Amino acid sequence: MVRNKLALLPDKPGVYIFKDKAGEVIYVGKAVSLRNRVRQYFQDSSLDNVKTARLVANICDMEYIVTQSELEALMLECNLIKKYKPKFNISLKDDKNYPYLKLTREKFPRFVIVRRVEEDGARYFGPYPNTRSIKEFLRIIKGLFPLRECRDDLSKKRERECLYYQIKQCSAPCTGRISAEEYGKLCEEALMLLEGNLPKLIKRLEEEMEKEAKNLNFEKAAKLRDKIFNLNNLIEKQKAISISKTDRDVIAFVREGDCSYFQVLFIRKGYLLGSKSFVLEDTEELSDGEIMEAFIKQFYSYGNFVPDEILLQTDIEDKELISEYLSGIKGSKVKILFPKKGEKANLINMAYENAKETLKQEFILKRSVLEKLARYLNLDKVPVHIEAFDISNISGSDIVGGMVVFKNGVPDKKEYRMFKIRTVGGMPDDYSAMKEVFERRIKKRDLPDLFMVDGGFGHVNAVSKILRELNTDIPVCGMVKDEKHRTRALVYNNKEIEIHDSDLYNFIVLMQKEVHRFALNYHKNLRDKKMKASILDDIPGIGEKRKKSLLSFFGSVENIRKASIEELSKVEGMNARAAKMVYDYFHAKEGMDENI
Repeated sequence: MVRNKLALLPDKPGVYIFKDKAGEVIYVGKAVSLRNRVRQYFQDSSLDNVKTARLVANICDMEYIVTQSELEALMLECNLIKKYKPKFNISLKDDKNYPYLKLTREKFPRFVIVRRVEEDGARYFGPYPNTRSIKEFLRIIKGLFPLRECRDDLSKKRERECLYYQIKQCSAPCTGRISAEEYGKLCEEALMLLEGNLPKLIKRLEEEMEKEAKNLNFEKAAKLRDKIFNLNNLIEKQKAISISKTDRDVIAFVREGDCSYFQVLFIRKGYLLGSKSFVLEDTEELSDGEIMEAFIKQFYSYGNFVPDEILLQTDIEDKELISEYLSGIKGSKVKILFPKKGEKANLINMAYENAKETLKQEFILKRSVLEKLARYLNLDKVPVHIEAFDISNISGSDIVGGMVVFKNGVPDKKEYRMFKIRTVGGMPDDYSAMKEVFERRIKKRDLPDLFMVDGGFGHVNAVSKILRELNTDIPVCGMVKDEKHRTRALVYNNKEIEIHDSDLYNFIVLMQKEVHRFALNYHKNLRDKKMKASILDDIPGIGEKRKKSLLSFFGSVENIRKASIEELSKVEGMNARAAKMVYDYFHAKEGMDENI
């Protein structure tokens, strides 16, 4: 089907969308020429790349959207990747799980902590390292700018102020203590603080203080003086690392296995406001430039603040195009630079060293957890390669097995495997299903240091017996849940072992949840596919579109069976020939049934 569409591709810019046999979007890409770019995937030379070969093997359908320019194609590509999260596009791990500070779009706005950036007209700041840091920043903001935090409907005035007004952490717009104009001024000043524009904010407050003092409003002048004092203290605590007052993001990364560990430094008006680490997965076969480009497109398409300059550790091919894209988001010129010397190169080096430290800490933590697991189970060596298994079924139907792989404490998703059970049917039988899964798994190479199964003594003993029969000496450990389906303990060597170390416990929970999720999703996909199957699939000339049209028009297969050729012809997408084939299929079948 896909290769037939290749000849129809236009020599124009646009976005192409690859889908698998279930109709799921598995890859989104942009192209200057759709015809040239898409055809490259199906050339023999492109299949030398393992990731591309896996992608092409899963492509069952393709769509494309023509755009007016390459810039429009880039914008559409970013939006579609954000919408579909295709599994063959490299993904920015956990980006939307970090906390952001949101200033709501209301007459009297308020700050709230959120974990999702939405296109709702509100202002977002972040991501922040954790909620603790964002709450500390909120405490500073509230002390300087008493904005409300209640969710009350302010169209109706309250009779009295709340406690926050009494402790001077709210200006009480709910009782009319402050006008919308004055409140807006507070919001504007808070935004200047968040954007790192402290010197300009302090200068503005000093001018206002002098004005109030001249007008003999000494109480207001004193409040402004205290606010200026606190802001100056805040500046002293921050680290000035740049002579330039330009807003900058500095981005660098290090590679390890199939992951790339990024560090972003947020520099505002010369001050380092903070930094954040991120992970891009499945980057093993990409160049440094491709990895950096994928990160930038995803990072800024999630609503992060776009600075005036973005300093990169490595150059990217579409630098000018992405600069134009980000300039459109910001509303002013954005420079993307690849500095090799001077102050900017020093900032890149700082980000790179931080990225290396992040990777180091990540591996130290994971190694520590694996060493603890080895001690708990009294293993001869640290299990750096672990495979976890789970069986999923409902009343014995569509029994499946799922296998997830952890290497160095990190999920290796390209090694995950699904098993459709062939030898077990009828009543549920997890032990027999597990036996089949392990018999098929052991035939493959690259066996792990440890097998984990989602189950107790029965599952562990069943798997151990299979491994002995197959002369495979790999330890097997069970992950046991309590009556509330929470991880309770490990089962190993006929003993139940409780986990008292929190880091190790969280790692076991992660593995158990991941393998259960993976197996359950596979089972649901098979079940959904089975439910979608219809007797209409057996009729020549009746594809998915005609099947949907017939079922939508008549409501059931039984009504289709009773319909005349004329009635069948009236359905959208049908013609006289197709209608006759449907009619003949059912009536020929009825004739056969009668003869029997």
